[in-house]
Amino acid sequence: MKLYLFRKFLKEKYTIGKLYVDGKYYCDTLEDKDRSLSASLTLERNKKLKVYGQTAIPIGIYHVSLHRWTKYNVVVPKLENVPAFEGILIHNGKNQDNTEGCILVGKNTVVGGLTDGRVYMHGLTDMIRAAIRRGEQVTIEVTWMRPPWEMRAGTNNSVPSKLLENERGNKR
Repeated sequence: MKLYLFRKFLKEKYTIGKLYVDGKYYCDTLEDKDRSLSASLTLERNKKLKVYGQTAIPIGIYHVSLHRWTKYNVVVPKLENVPAFEGILIHNGKNQDNTEGCILVGKNTVVGGLTDGRVYMHGLTDMIRAAIRRGEQVTIEVTWMRPPWEMRAGTNNSVPSKLLENERGNKR
C-alpha cells in the first residue's frame, strides 16, 4: 500500500496537505510548519532546521507500521526512521496545537484546522491493517510535488504551493 501526502498549503504556523491511498484521494492533513527539512539532507542539517514540536517532518519516503498509542489506548499508523524525529504518528486532531510533529487527518473545512479526524484516522488504520495482513509493505511519501496522477499539461508542478497560493490568493 502506498500513501502519498502532498503538502498543498505551506502557512506561517502550519501545513495543509492532501493524503492519497494507492492513488485515490482519502482526506486532508494538517502538520506543523514546513521548514524545508528533507530525508536527503544530513541529520545534523535537519536537526538545525527543526524547532521541537513546531516543525513538519522531512519530505521523504517512510515505512508505516501500526502502533498502540498508550496515551489514548488506540492503534494508529506510525512512520518509521524519520530523520531527527521520534514517535511520528498519523492521528486525529483539530489544529496545529495537536500535532507535535505528527500528521493529523480529517477534512480541512475550517481555516487552519480539521474536522471529522477520528473517522479518517480509524478508516486509515483499518486499511493499513488489512494491507499488512495481505503481506503488503506500507509506505508514505511526503512531498511538495503534486501527485503524478493530478499533474496537468502546461502547469509548473514542481513549484511549492506556498508560492502558488500567494499568486492565487488561497486562504487555507
